Amino acid sequence: MFVGHYGLGLAGKKLSPQVSLGTWFMAVQFLDLLWPIFLLLGWEHVRIVPGLMKLSALDLYDYPISHSLVGALAWSFLFATAYQVLGRRATTFRTRRRAAILLGLGVFSHWILDVLVHRPDVPILPHGPYIGLGLWNVPPWSCPSNPASTSSASSSTCDPPAPGTASVVGASMSSSPRSPPSGSWERSARRRHLIRDRWRGEPCRCG
Repeated sequence: MFVGHYGLGLAGKKLSPQVSLGTWFMAVQFLDLLWPIFLLLGWEHVRIVPGLMKLSALDLYDYPISHSLVGALAWSFLFATAYQVLGRRATTFRTRRRAAILLGLGVFSHWILDVLVHRPDVPILPHGPYIGLGLWNVPPWSCPSNPASTSSASSSTCDPPAPGTASVVGASMSSSPRSPPSGSWERSARRRHLIRDRWRGEPCRCG
């Protein structure tokens, strides 16, 4: 999952070995760790629009706090400052400062990668203008950058979304209209019923 983000985390670990890999993974995913919290608090919003993009059905129409350029810069600064203050005291001040700067860049790298794969829904200021190159519409390019895009109902060779992602999105959209199950979901349900009936020795209820 999130190969592009975590790949930068691994690269950062190589540049600053004194920083734990967990801290690096937290840095490169920090914006996405904040996002579901803000969804549940009602500060940001999302809705599902089937077919919106080839690899994502999420209409991210309102996430100015976690994913705007201004927000990303602010969170990057706060993360770097927190590490500078709370980081390992065994290291020298200069080493800790360098690691803090790299971690801040790691946080900001998430916004850069999102601009590459999102449609033009990534805000510069909290309420626009919006940018995005839309590589989620080009699966061979977007899968290595951000496989989390497979939260759409379309089939893909990318990995599935992280556990809990769908439940968070669903909880944040309680007031949004739900789309009916797609044909692929219905066919999957019929196959499960067929397998269950055969296991029980019951006649097939096909059709």
